[in-house]
Amino acid sequence: MTRLGQGVVPLISAQEFERRVKDYARFGHMVRIIDHVTKDRSDRRITRPMIMRTLRKGQIFGTPEYDREHNTWVGKMRRIGTGIDMTAVCAIQDGVLIVTVVTVYGKPAP
Repeated sequence: MTRLGQGVVPLISAQEFERRVKDYARFGHMVRIIDHVTKDRSDRRITRPMIMRTLRKGQIFGTPEYDREHNTWVGKMRRIGTGIDMTAVCAIQDGVLIVTVVTVYGKPAP
């Protein structure tokens, strides 16, 4: 017996996740930074342009995972540049052309 509402989720490769994030991040209006990131990034001295560069020029870090609760793929984009090793955890939803930045963190580059 199958449950209603449980559809098949198409797999997404790390390369496809990275390609979509970079494609969507080409346009600022396609990137949504949630409220707690906006608050945390000022404490961490991370600016919106730094986040955007990480999304546009970073590399996928690890493998994206499916979040069934939010119906999104969540992955990490990482970029080392201008003295900081920065990671942006972001989510993309199939059929929605927006990258949602869930959290951002960084440390001085070695």
